[in-house]
Amino acid sequence: MDLSTPCEVHGWSPKAPPAPPGFLVEARGSVALVTGAQSELGQAFVKGLLECGAAKVYADISAARSIQDGRIIPMKLDMTARGDLARAVELCPDVNLLVVYQPSRRGVLGLGRRELDSTVYDVVRLVHAFAPALARNGGGAVVNVLPSPERGYRGAGFRAPALSAAVMATSEAMRVELKAQGTAVLGVHPGDLGAVGPREGRDERAGASRRLVGRALDALRAGRHQVFVDTRAEEDWAFTKDGSPALAAMG
Repeated sequence: MDLSTPCEVHGWSPKAPPAPPGFLVEARGSVALVTGAQSELGQAFVKGLLECGAAKVYADISAARSIQDGRIIPMKLDMTARGDLARAVELCPDVNLLVVYQPSRRGVLGLGRRELDSTVYDVVRLVHAFAPALARNGGGAVVNVLPSPERGYRGAGFRAPALSAAVMATSEAMRVELKAQGTAVLGVHPGDLGAVGPREGRDERAGASRRLVGRALDALRAGRHQVFVDTRAEEDWAFTKDGSPALAAMG
């Protein structure tokens, strides 16, 4: 990728007009922390940031081993462990770009309290822990990759849309809260890519992951606060937002 020009991603774009621009954030020269970097999509974020000229990327040890770039600082971060989180804040004082990705575990855990803990409360704890560092480092940004709603998930009942509404509303609430300190929050809606179970082969998923990362970084640069990777993602947002008064009010 040519680093002399901004990263460009072409392809599907949402039909709705873009939201009013917020803070503009460049990946080039940034110091990023990527959670979930042991996953396929997490590694795609690490690679995308490096290709766009990030100065440093803190990431899971496994990502550092597989990508092998001197700008990756390997670390251990279990978002459910408060000790890990406190150590991460101490070890990464220069972070100005926080990429939060929690790979879906619904296939193992089902939909319930533990899923809510993983996709809402752990994310809130992480963002709040790093908010002071982001403020000190010029505001920066949080890229929050949301899990895809599973409207047809067997046995989910009302819980799947309820969890989706909670996740989306939390991301929007963080955006409103952190705006005062100059921190942008970008909600990334992964559509089929973030749904439970593989939807296609490895090569196709890897390509989709790269496209999602490119669109997310382009959206940061453009000052947007939502990005949709495909039509499924846009439909999921509309489906959940229409049924959630809290989301509709944040509009």
